[in-house]
Amino acid sequence: ETITAEIIQVITDQPARIPSLPVEELIDYAQKFLQRQYQQQIRASIRQISQKLLEMIPQSRIRVFDLVPDAHGKLRIPPRIAREIINKASGLDILLGPKDSGKTYSIIKPAVKQAKRRNNFPVIITPLIGLTKTISKECGVVNYQDIINCNDATTCDSLGVTINSINKPRLQPILQYCNELYADEIDADLDAIATGTIDRFEKPEIYQQLLYLIQNTP
Repeated sequence: ETITAEIIQVITDQPARIPSLPVEELIDYAQKFLQRQYQQQIRASIRQISQKLLEMIPQSRIRVFDLVPDAHGKLRIPPRIAREIINKASGLDILLGPKDSGKTYSIIKPAVKQAKRRNNFPVIITPLIGLTKTISKECGVVNYQDIINCNDATTCDSLGVTINSINKPRLQPILQYCNELYADEIDADLDAIATGTIDRFEKPEIYQQLLYLIQNTP
Protein backbone atom coordinates (compact mmCIF):
# COMPACT_ATOMS: atom_id res chain seq x y z
CA GLU A 1 0.00 0.00 0.00
CA THR A 2 2.85 2.36 0.85
CA ILE A 3 4.57 1.70 -2.50
CA THR A 4 1.29 2.18 -4.38
CA ALA A 5 0.73 5.51 -2.60
CA GLU A 6 4.26 6.64 -3.48
CA ILE A 7 3.73 5.74 -7.16
CA ILE A 8 0.45 7.68 -7.24
CA GLN A 9 2.13 10.67 -5.56
CA VAL A 10 4.99 10.66 -8.08
CA ILE A 11 2.53 10.62 -10.99
CA THR A 12 0.46 13.41 -9.42
CA ASP A 13 3.52 15.62 -8.91
CA GLN A 14 4.80 15.38 -12.49
CA PRO A 15 4.33 17.98 -15.28
CA ALA A 16 0.97 17.99 -17.07
CA ARG A 17 2.19 16.01 -20.10
CA ILE A 18 3.29 13.04 -17.95
CA PRO A 19 -0.14 12.06 -16.48
CA SER A 20 -1.57 11.91 -20.02
CA LEU A 21 0.52 8.79 -20.77
CA PRO A 22 -1.06 5.29 -20.68
CA VAL A 23 -1.39 3.78 -17.20
CA GLU A 24 1.31 1.15 -17.76
CA GLU A 25 3.82 3.81 -18.84
CA LEU A 26 2.87 6.01 -15.89
CA ILE A 27 3.52 3.21 -13.43
CA ASP A 28 6.80 2.29 -15.12
CA TYR A 29 7.88 5.95 -15.06
CA ALA A 30 7.00 6.30 -11.38
CA GLN A 31 8.80 3.09 -10.43
CA LYS A 32 11.98 4.22 -12.19
CA PHE A 33 11.68 7.64 -10.59
CA LEU A 34 11.39 6.12 -7.12
CA GLN A 35 14.24 3.71 -7.80
CA ARG A 36 16.52 6.63 -8.70
CA GLN A 37 15.52 8.40 -5.50
CA TYR A 38 16.19 5.25 -3.48
CA GLN A 39 19.64 4.82 -5.05
CA GLN A 40 20.48 8.44 -4.27
CA GLN A 41 19.43 7.91 -0.66
CA ILE A 42 21.62 4.81 -0.47
CA ARG A 43 24.65 6.65 -1.85
CA ALA A 44 24.12 9.56 0.54
CA SER A 45 23.75 7.22 3.52
CA ILE A 46 26.83 5.21 2.56
CA ARG A 47 28.90 8.38 2.16
CA GLN A 48 27.76 9.58 5.58
CA ILE A 49 28.53 6.28 7.30
CA SER A 50 31.87 5.91 5.49
CA GLN A 51 32.89 9.41 6.51
CA LYS A 52 32.05 8.75 10.15
CA LEU A 53 34.04 5.51 10.10
CA LEU A 54 37.08 7.18 8.55
CA GLU A 55 36.93 10.09 10.98
CA MET A 56 37.42 7.62 13.82
CA ILE A 57 40.69 6.31 12.37
CA PRO A 58 44.01 8.23 12.24
CA GLN A 59 44.79 9.18 8.65
CA SER A 60 48.29 7.79 9.03
CA ARG A 61 46.77 4.27 9.31
CA ILE A 62 44.74 4.51 6.07
CA ARG A 63 45.96 3.61 2.59
CA VAL A 64 43.77 3.67 -0.53
CA PHE A 65 44.51 1.62 -3.66
CA ASP A 66 42.62 2.14 -6.92
CA LEU A 67 42.67 -0.66 -9.50
CA VAL A 68 44.15 0.33 -12.86
CA PRO A 69 43.54 -1.20 -16.31
CA ASP A 70 46.26 -3.46 -17.68
CA ALA A 71 47.52 -3.49 -21.29
CA HIS A 72 44.32 -5.28 -22.37
CA GLY A 73 42.04 -2.75 -20.68
CA LYS A 74 41.09 -5.08 -17.82
CA LEU A 75 41.21 -3.98 -14.21
CA ARG A 76 43.78 -5.86 -12.21
CA ILE A 77 45.56 -5.81 -8.88
CA PRO A 78 49.28 -5.26 -9.47
CA PRO A 79 51.27 -8.09 -7.81
CA ARG A 80 53.38 -5.56 -5.88
CA ILE A 81 50.25 -3.97 -4.38
CA ALA A 82 48.79 -7.39 -3.58
CA ARG A 83 51.96 -8.43 -1.72
CA GLU A 84 52.10 -5.09 0.10
CA ILE A 85 48.51 -5.39 1.35
CA ILE A 86 48.79 -9.07 2.28
CA ASN A 87 52.04 -8.62 4.21
CA LYS A 88 51.16 -5.36 5.95
CA ALA A 89 51.27 -5.76 9.72
CA SER A 90 48.68 -3.12 10.65
CA GLY A 91 46.51 -0.25 9.41
CA LEU A 92 43.47 0.10 7.16
CA ASP A 93 43.77 -0.66 3.44
CA ILE A 94 40.91 0.33 1.12
CA LEU A 95 40.93 -1.33 -2.29
CA LEU A 96 38.70 0.37 -4.87
CA GLY A 97 37.37 -1.58 -7.82
CA PRO A 98 34.20 -3.11 -9.28
CA LYS A 99 32.87 -6.57 -8.52
CA ASP A 100 34.62 -9.55 -10.10
CA SER A 101 37.93 -7.69 -10.43
CA GLY A 102 39.83 -10.18 -8.28
CA LYS A 103 39.89 -8.42 -4.92
CA THR A 104 38.53 -11.35 -2.94
CA TYR A 105 40.67 -14.10 -4.37
CA SER A 106 43.83 -12.07 -5.04
CA ILE A 107 43.91 -10.35 -1.64
CA ILE A 108 41.54 -11.80 0.94
CA LYS A 109 42.13 -15.50 0.27
CA PRO A 110 45.95 -15.50 0.54
CA ALA A 111 45.90 -12.92 3.35
CA VAL A 112 43.49 -14.98 5.43
CA LYS A 113 45.53 -18.15 4.99
CA GLN A 114 48.62 -16.29 6.11
CA ALA A 115 46.75 -14.79 9.07
CA LYS A 116 45.64 -18.26 10.17
CA ARG A 117 49.24 -19.50 10.11
CA ARG A 118 50.16 -16.56 12.36
CA ASN A 119 47.22 -17.25 14.73
CA ASN A 120 45.77 -13.79 14.03
CA PHE A 121 42.14 -14.97 14.08
CA PRO A 122 41.08 -13.43 10.73
CA VAL A 123 37.45 -12.37 10.28
CA ILE A 124 35.76 -11.84 6.90
CA ILE A 125 32.56 -9.77 6.75
CA THR A 126 30.29 -9.92 3.69
CA PRO A 127 26.82 -8.52 2.90
CA LEU A 128 25.14 -11.81 1.93
CA ILE A 129 24.61 -15.24 3.50
CA GLY A 130 25.44 -17.08 0.28
CA LEU A 131 28.57 -15.01 -0.31
CA THR A 132 29.72 -15.63 3.27
CA LYS A 133 29.27 -19.37 2.81
CA THR A 134 31.22 -19.37 -0.47
CA ILE A 135 34.08 -17.24 0.83
CA SER A 136 34.28 -19.23 4.06
CA LYS A 137 34.73 -22.41 2.05
CA GLU A 138 37.20 -20.88 -0.41
CA CYS A 139 39.33 -19.26 2.30
CA GLY A 140 39.10 -22.11 4.79
CA VAL A 141 37.47 -20.12 7.61
CA VAL A 142 34.65 -21.10 9.94
CA ASN A 143 31.21 -20.10 8.68
CA TYR A 144 29.20 -18.26 11.33
CA GLN A 145 26.19 -20.51 10.71
CA ASP A 146 28.23 -23.45 12.00
CA ILE A 147 28.76 -21.75 15.37
CA ILE A 148 25.92 -22.75 17.67
CA ASN A 149 27.05 -21.17 20.94
CA CYS A 150 29.89 -19.27 22.63
CA ASN A 151 31.74 -22.50 23.40
CA ASP A 152 31.92 -23.23 19.67
CA ALA A 153 33.33 -19.77 19.05
CA THR A 154 36.14 -20.25 21.55
CA THR A 155 37.49 -23.14 19.48
CA CYS A 156 37.55 -21.20 16.17
CA ASP A 157 40.71 -19.88 14.54
CA SER A 158 38.81 -17.71 12.03
CA LEU A 159 35.35 -16.53 11.02
CA GLY A 160 33.28 -15.71 7.95
CA VAL A 161 30.19 -13.71 8.93
CA THR A 162 27.39 -11.74 7.30
CA ILE A 163 27.19 -8.07 8.35
CA ASN A 164 23.69 -8.65 9.80
CA SER A 165 25.11 -11.07 12.39
CA ILE A 166 28.26 -9.39 13.73
CA ASN A 167 26.38 -8.41 16.89
CA LYS A 168 25.28 -11.95 17.79
CA PRO A 169 26.42 -12.91 21.33
CA ARG A 170 27.55 -16.40 20.29
CA LEU A 171 30.12 -14.90 17.88
CA GLN A 172 31.71 -12.43 20.29
CA PRO A 173 34.51 -14.72 21.59
CA ILE A 174 36.10 -15.05 18.15
CA LEU A 175 35.39 -11.41 17.21
CA GLN A 176 37.18 -10.24 20.37
CA TYR A 177 40.32 -12.13 19.31
CA CYS A 178 40.26 -10.78 15.74
CA ASN A 179 43.61 -9.34 14.69
CA GLU A 180 42.89 -9.14 10.96
CA LEU A 181 39.56 -7.93 9.55
CA TYR A 182 38.45 -8.14 5.91
CA ALA A 183 35.23 -6.48 4.72
CA ASP A 184 34.26 -7.83 1.30
CA GLU A 185 32.02 -5.55 -0.79
CA ILE A 186 32.13 -2.88 1.91
CA ASP A 187 29.70 -0.65 -0.03
CA ALA A 188 27.05 -3.38 0.19
CA ASP A 189 27.89 -3.91 3.89
CA LEU A 190 27.27 -0.22 4.54
CA ASP A 191 24.16 -0.29 2.35
CA ALA A 192 22.74 -2.99 4.62
CA ILE A 193 23.30 -0.72 7.62
CA ALA A 194 22.04 2.43 5.93
CA THR A 195 18.87 1.32 4.17
CA GLY A 196 19.15 -2.40 3.54
CA THR A 197 18.28 -5.71 5.11
CA ILE A 198 19.29 -5.03 8.71
CA ASP A 199 16.37 -4.53 11.10
CA ARG A 200 16.09 -0.84 11.97
CA PHE A 201 16.30 -1.60 15.68
CA GLU A 202 19.63 -3.39 15.16
CA LYS A 203 21.23 -0.84 12.82
CA PRO A 204 22.86 1.29 15.59
CA GLU A 205 24.24 -1.79 17.37
CA ILE A 206 25.65 -3.33 14.19
CA TYR A 207 27.15 0.00 13.12
CA GLN A 208 28.84 0.37 16.52
CA GLN A 209 30.11 -3.21 16.34
CA LEU A 210 31.59 -2.62 12.87
CA LEU A 211 33.19 0.60 14.09
CA TYR A 212 34.62 -1.21 17.13
CA LEU A 213 36.11 -3.95 14.96
CA ILE A 214 37.71 -1.47 12.55
CA GLN A 215 39.10 0.69 15.34
CA ASN A 216 40.44 -2.17 17.46
CA THR A 217 41.86 -4.45 14.80
CA PRO A 218 45.63 -3.69 14.54
